Amino acid sequence: FVIADQNKLRQVFVNLIDNAVKYTKEGTIDVLFQKTSKEAIVSVSDTGPGISKEELSCLFDKFLRGAAGRASSGGSGLGLYLAKKIVQEHKGSIKANSKGLGYGSVFVVRLPIK
Repeated sequence: FVIADQNKLRQVFVNLIDNAVKYTKEGTIDVLFQKTSKEAIVSVSDTGPGISKEELSCLFDKFLRGAAGRASSGGSGLGLYLAKKIVQEHKGSIKANSKGLGYGSVFVVRLPIK
């Protein structure tokens, strides 16, 4: 469906799923795929700690680690930044959504179908 660098896109989805697993101590993680006539849409949602509105606005910035990331060990703050760059190189988009702290998060990747 998508003409892409398989290894680079794998890096994006491994990062999103790894983050969901890392930050969801209890609850669920869902990975969903949709295909429309123009794009492939992959969403990774979790019932983890959620993301504040302030953090959502800069979540994909270089070296940024949100409150949940600062509370855990490891991580450079580059994962989401690189994911965004890779998706943009594929002429797609990546967005993060959360109703706020305590409500989990959803990451949506949209890639054009050729």
